[in-house]
Amino acid sequence: LGSATLTGDVRIAIKDKIKAFSSEAFFDRVKNKVSVPSHVRIKNNRMEIEGDVFEGNIDTQVFTILRNVSTVIQSKED
Repeated sequence: LGSATLTGDVRIAIKDKIKAFSSEAFFDRVKNKVSVPSHVRIKNNRMEIEGDVFEGNIDTQVFTILRNVSTVIQSKED
């Protein structure tokens, strides 16, 4: 498998507690990159980031949302 196109209720686990949700995603195994050409929502227990056009490198763990970004961060519970 060199690449995959996913459509529907796509869920991507970025790290242990971080998940990304979208209606479509593309995975390139050769470059070890994931991309979402549409709206994406990234969430963990303290934050939620939404935006359009997501790109990420699995090796470096660097992920970028390119447009219409909004972020909500909740304070840490004691």
